[in-house]
Amino acid sequence: MSKVSGPSSVVPDEKVLRRLHNQIDRGHFGPALKTCSKYPADAQLAKIRTWLQIQTEDLDNLNIDELPAFERAYVNYRLHRPVSLDGCDGIGPLHIEAQSAYRQGDYSKACEIYGSLLDEVAGEEAEDVAANLHAAEIGRDWVPPSSDVRWDSAPPVVVTSGPVKEVNVTPGAMKKVRKDEGDPERWLKKTERTAYHAKGKGRKGYGAGATQGASLAEDKGQGKHVKGKKKR
Repeated sequence: MSKVSGPSSVVPDEKVLRRLHNQIDRGHFGPALKTCSKYPADAQLAKIRTWLQIQTEDLDNLNIDELPAFERAYVNYRLHRPVSLDGCDGIGPLHIEAQSAYRQGDYSKACEIYGSLLDEVAGEEAEDVAANLHAAEIGRDWVPPSSDVRWDSAPPVVVTSGPVKEVNVTPGAMKKVRKDEGDPERWLKKTERTAYHAKGKGRKGYGAGATQGASLAEDKGQGKHVKGKKKR
């Protein structure tokens, strides 16, 4: 008679943790959730399970009242419920506050928060914040203060910008896994790479060298070994 696999009170061993890490690293969140569910008594896996439920949009099955302050605020925001940021620290709550303000039409407040966030973030996150700030500024500029307009005679306001982009502010140290395609020429010698030949536009054989570097990368990507010609 086959044994039915169910929740276990045993602490997960190194093999289980390694499998869970690989599942998350490869973006296999469904199987990762099943792995976590087998060990409901483990506090660390409980946190990871919550993170996975947020990633998979399985928000209705979360016990919101038992979540930490930031996770609770984030889930309530995603479910379009009232958000309380009491007890929350860091940049993540500021993203939620700004996006909530934009959603409620308080563009001035959204602009203020996004402006302050630009001094705190960098890279792709800074690009998202700048785009959201621009959208909030357009919304703010199209909506005049209530004291400056007679609503009974004013034309309808049309906001031409799209909604703000939701910046990834999911809780925990882990972030969404991004697939890294890698540099296609990373296996080549420096002198064989396209970028190396691009620097010497005035050198003889520039065009051929660049093409050769690209073809070598393609051949190596297909698992072929290309031998270079011996110099005479």
